Amino acid sequence: MKSMVIVLSFIFISNVYGIVLGTNDLVSVSSSETPAIIKDLAKTVGHIKTSIIFPSKCTGVLISKSLFLTTTSCIPSHLTAGRIRVYFNNIIKDNTDKYKVKDIVLRDGPSQIVLLRLKKNPGLVQGFLKVSSQNRVGESLGYIENDSKSHLLQFMSAPCEVKAFSESEELAHDCDTTSEGAPLINERLELVGLQKGFYFTSPVLNNALSTHKYYEIIKDYIFEDN
Repeated sequence: MKSMVIVLSFIFISNVYGIVLGTNDLVSVSSSETPAIIKDLAKTVGHIKTSIIFPSKCTGVLISKSLFLTTTSCIPSHLTAGRIRVYFNNIIKDNTDKYKVKDIVLRDGPSQIVLLRLKKNPGLVQGFLKVSSQNRVGESLGYIENDSKSHLLQFMSAPCEVKAFSESEELAHDCDTTSEGAPLINERLELVGLQKGFYFTSPVLNNALSTHKYYEIIKDYIFEDN
């Protein structure tokens, strides 16, 4: 089966401001007005349900055929694979696809990331994102979030950018998302970070786990899975 890997574009998408994708907006998502690349981006993002967190605002993203990346805040250390489910809003079939977790491949404390291996290779259907190994201040961002409370997927492309990097190499940004683990995407449609925590400041300033910090940790897993 041929993988539906997202084709990267080096042209900034400027006509997708404020598009909302998800089960509450399936008609417009399925229309010809929504760029195909945004539909593909949305399909890679899932929300996490566990036996102890329901509903949750925990989000994650596929980065290979079966690997799903999220944060340690969403997957506590005592949680086992059998108690985790990942849900994708399937835009084409107008319903939700549910995947069981085969195993927890990586739970890295210092970088605060978790890699879950899902069953049935969902990336062959949903697609997956390329992980960026280099991030820079001033880079324009978009974000997608998918949580079990609102069942919404959002892609926002402006105004939103990388503002700074902390001493611990976390990425500071002004994207208005509060969904833990929500993927941040650059102009080349690559994954640059995962939202960390919930922030309600004005003006907005959020922290994210930067891919340039954890890329070396996960790159071999991605290579082996693809």
